[in-house]
Amino acid sequence: MKTDSPSKSFWLKSGALSMLDLVSKLGFGMGSMMILFRILDKPTVGVWIVFMVITATFIEVPRAGLLQNALLRFLSTESKEKHGRIIRASFSINVGFTIIIGLFLFFGAGFLESVLHAPQLKSLLWFYIFTTIILIPFFTANYIQQANLDFRGIFLSSFVRYGLFFGYNLYHFVRGDEVVLVDLVKMQLVAAFFGTLVSIIFAKKYFYWSGSLDKAWVRKLIGFGRYVFGSNVATSIHKQSSVLLLGNLMTPAASALFDVANKISLMIEAPGMAAAGVVFPQSARALERDGMAGVKVLYEKVVGIIVAILIPFALFVLIFPKFVIGILAGEAYFETVNILRITVLFALITPFAVQFGTILDSIGLPKINFLYTLSGGLLNLVLNYILIKQFDVIGAAYAVLASYLIMLFFQQMYLRKRVGVHFLSIFKYTFEFYKDLPNLLMGMLNRKKAVI
Repeated sequence: MKTDSPSKSFWLKSGALSMLDLVSKLGFGMGSMMILFRILDKPTVGVWIVFMVITATFIEVPRAGLLQNALLRFLSTESKEKHGRIIRASFSINVGFTIIIGLFLFFGAGFLESVLHAPQLKSLLWFYIFTTIILIPFFTANYIQQANLDFRGIFLSSFVRYGLFFGYNLYHFVRGDEVVLVDLVKMQLVAAFFGTLVSIIFAKKYFYWSGSLDKAWVRKLIGFGRYVFGSNVATSIHKQSSVLLLGNLMTPAASALFDVANKISLMIEAPGMAAAGVVFPQSARALERDGMAGVKVLYEKVVGIIVAILIPFALFVLIFPKFVIGILAGEAYFETVNILRITVLFALITPFAVQFGTILDSIGLPKINFLYTLSGGLLNLVLNYILIKQFDVIGAAYAVLASYLIMLFFQQMYLRKRVGVHFLSIFKYTFEFYKDLPNLLMGMLNRKKAVI
């Protein structure tokens, strides 16, 4: 039986805006780091990287897990009459989580500064408490827009937030001014404030507010989100425990060396992360419309196309690693070449894992996703501890790659059994993408000529 599917225009528009959102984050974030790599010494850069891993990866990513997928799922599937209660319950959870994080940072910052050998980290984390409070409405507003498949405000709020921070760094770089880490955190707060204003403006038309807090919805959202929260914590361990362990077992300068290679890998991963934001609500709808058959095709097609897009970028980095490192961080970081040749492979594996989690969360199996992600995170942590001691910085790259490959095998086994995904079928869509690419490019060219 033939079923309706999202139009090509939907995928192009939503995918483009989602991609622009992620590109703005990665582009401005990478631009800021390119400047900081050049104007700060390696130990100071290492402290900033450790700070960013703690705040962006171990605080904001788990908060997104607690809130985002639960809000998206229920706003996508429940009637509009219930949206006010759902949004208010989600906002209340957001506030409660932020209070817990604020208390943790206030009382635990000194310990983290000591164990990670990162001077000034305590002051940076204390100031960040104000930023994470400002971000409460930012995340809620963005997720409401995403649930309504409207990505304009999400993109513009990210553009403002990350663009202002980049502009601050660029201004001081051009002037040749000294940049102080505490001033960077203050600028983060200012940028978060204006980004939040933009997001609220665009989300207003979707913002339904219940008169009273519905505790049943609070429990329901937490019940769904707790596993996604746990999965995001485990993902953070998987992706960034290397940076923290390098700081603990070696020095913040070692964290800086690994982070250069890791950031290049994250740049290559951008299309896969952008696709996840579009795929989640569509996967929830595909399950209701077509059952597991629709979810199977969605997973295989999305991953296959993402891999097709990533391969040329990965090959370029493998062939010209010094060129890429020189652009990002400068000659002072050329010693990371061998690390980069390993970390670039991460980008080709992560689409399988990212969409694995997206699919499982969207079909109501966040607990299974959490267990798989937690297993991968713990495996990565153990391998990092062993291999960093054995091989120094490059041992972190070996550890992450090994854990990715092991978890890829078990994730695909589960998808085969539960959803019917065939691993080799994914690459059918990869080859089809390359086969159709000339026709797609010619079509785009002809449309452009017609407009002219």
